[in-house]
Amino acid sequence: MPASSRALWGCIAFVFLGAALLSPPLYWLGHGWIAHPFHRYVDRALMLAALAGLFLFRKPLGLASAPALGLGPSPRRGKDWLGGLEIGLLSALLFAALAVAAGGRGWTPQPPLPFLCGLAGVALGAAVLAFVEEVLFRGVIQGTLVRAWGGVPGLLAGAALFALFHFIKVPATFAPQPVTWASGFAAVGHAFEPLGALAQPNMAFRFATLLAVGLVLGAAYLRTGRLWLSMGLHAGWIVGAKASQALTAGWPGHWAGGSFLENPVSLVLLFLILPIVRRWPRGD
Repeated sequence: MPASSRALWGCIAFVFLGAALLSPPLYWLGHGWIAHPFHRYVDRALMLAALAGLFLFRKPLGLASAPALGLGPSPRRGKDWLGGLEIGLLSALLFAALAVAAGGRGWTPQPPLPFLCGLAGVALGAAVLAFVEEVLFRGVIQGTLVRAWGGVPGLLAGAALFALFHFIKVPATFAPQPVTWASGFAAVGHAFEPLGALAQPNMAFRFATLLAVGLVLGAAYLRTGRLWLSMGLHAGWIVGAKASQALTAGWPGHWAGGSFLENPVSLVLLFLILPIVRRWPRGD
């Protein structure tokens, strides 16, 4: 196994171990000020541990510079980001329209001003989340795997890890009383429980859609050598999916009634976007 691959798995192990150790003191320090349940503190601890791991493992991962993370300068930076945002938004809204046309979802009109104000908040959060996840999943994980294993194997493995990590989450029902040093390790153990649900058809389909999302975003990074296009796509999908969820409601039991991640319509659209991304201008 190449040294960079060993460093990647070491970094991932560090993140989970760090979150297990960090979450109890975060809870003790913060619970008197912010009365969030313990699992929310575990989520924050995972983010902090990921940032610390990225800093500590940056050299063995070959990520000691912004260009190595996919954040290098590009004359097409703005065009790539806005182009990705447009494709993400339009494809998510097209998903809603096609699902309605197929009879799986129905329009639910919203008051314009509250809807737009709420969407503005979603857009801000989407921009931040897209930046963080693209740096971690494409810049760090996929970048390391591509350098170690080559383009297509690294892309496939990176997309699979992207999909898997979206199932690793501490259940909201996990609420230890009192919180002890062992609570963090118990929480991390419980976070892997949702992976057992992948055998269920609806969860398997959700995994397949997330895998397709990871493939499109990863292909965007491979094509351009930068993260700007994938960040725009990612943010556009989040905003568009939230908008389509607010503007339409699914009919239970209909094949096209599910949400963006649980609907055959969106899976088809994702694979139609893939050739567009593969022919995107490189801009080098």
